Amino acid sequence: MNVLKVVSITTIFTFFLTAVLCGKTDAARLRASNSNFLDRMCAKTTYPQVCVSSLSPYISTIQNSTVHLARASVSVSVDTAQSALTLVTRLTSNSGLTPSEASAVRDCVPTMGDCVMVLQKALDTMVITEGKLAGDWMQMDNVKTWVSAALTDENTCALGFTGGEKAAAKVLKKKVNDAMQRTSNALALLAMIGPGST
Repeated sequence: MNVLKVVSITTIFTFFLTAVLCGKTDAARLRASNSNFLDRMCAKTTYPQVCVSSLSPYISTIQNSTVHLARASVSVSVDTAQSALTLVTRLTSNSGLTPSEASAVRDCVPTMGDCVMVLQKALDTMVITEGKLAGDWMQMDNVKTWVSAALTDENTCALGFTGGEKAAAKVLKKKVNDAMQRTSNALALLAMIGPGST
């Protein structure tokens, strides 16, 4: 009887251990698959390393979906542009800027404000239901137009800084360049989806 109990417990333990190990293997396989998908898609963008690093935190949501990937990239663009807008707004009261830097900063405020507004509008339009984009597919043309306009806004702001800036203006220029790279990548990823994309 004791032998049967030992065999039974051993069998249960072995079954449980196998299930746990298989589950871990499946999870690792899924992570690798998602990571490979992200690497493959990001390789088609202008800034692939930025694409991978900025979208890796969303990999469990993106999985192998071009639609989720595109929406996540627009979301990252909104956050980065908002961060640049916050900084440029704060710098308007910085008395340590040169006259040309102060002028560039003032010009950037409405430009980056518009940038954040159109990116947010693009993100809000990209509603995903049952793994697909909801609503009229023609709305995607609007999304691409808005993201393209945001990239123009970011570029316009960056052009105001011609080089040789002091520390504060250099930080802003880098923030705007970061935003430009992410928005450029978002535009490239948006171009990869079409009607019926999942």
